[in-house]
Amino acid sequence: MLSAIYEGEVRHVRTAPARHAFTRSFSWLAIDLDEWPTIFQGRWLWGRRGFWPYSVRRRDHLGDPGTSLKDSIHDWIESTGRPRPSGRVVMFTLPGFFGFAMNPVSMYFCFDPQERLQWVVAEVNNTPWGERQCYLLDPRQEAAGPSSIGKSMHVSPFLPMDLDYRWALNWTESRLGVSFHCRRSNDTLLSVSLDLTRHEWSAARLRRWVWRHPLGGLGVWLDIYWQAVRLKFKGVPIHSHPRKRELARVPDVKASR
Repeated sequence: MLSAIYEGEVRHVRTAPARHAFTRSFSWLAIDLDEWPTIFQGRWLWGRRGFWPYSVRRRDHLGDPGTSLKDSIHDWIESTGRPRPSGRVVMFTLPGFFGFAMNPVSMYFCFDPQERLQWVVAEVNNTPWGERQCYLLDPRQEAAGPSSIGKSMHVSPFLPMDLDYRWALNWTESRLGVSFHCRRSNDTLLSVSLDLTRHEWSAARLRRWVWRHPLGGLGVWLDIYWQAVRLKFKGVPIHSHPRKRELARVPDVKASR
């Protein structure tokens, strides 16, 4: 089996306008999309559809739910003007909890037929707006430095839109490191880092996952809002969604008559 479970920790550090940091234990399911249809068979807590206690559902990810996720990932990469990949795809993601899915980011590692890592797609979701944005990372350029990409979707109300994202990956057969920095000019406002170790996919590891993260995606959602409360009390300003700002500038047609 090529799928695996990655365990470790995630650390968030904000440096401006107020310092705020926390570290959490973190586990990602790394699912080879060719194995996804059968990977939860015989696991009575786990499923791909419906409202299982823990589920990884097609409709919670990129593209038309009627199309295979692997094809949707390949289609999206091709839509950016890059050659269409033809190898396997591994999805790094969090399971939902009784149908409640909360994935701040899922990552798709796309390999070529020779098993070389070719592309990484970062699928970013925001809450509570339910929007999704994908970013394409080229691991072959990592030797030249982190990938820098302009921010194009409102994610956190505590961060402005005029930011650049800087991604860096450190991937081996046994470990995965991901670092993510939100930068404004030469200042880093937020840094997020993942340090994870690979473990074989097994019933015992899935039980361990449940023991460590009993609320699944709901636990992530609760922690996001808890951190938001803490940031608010520290006086970090709130930036409204750009769409709401645009609507606020639209005149009231009835009132103008």
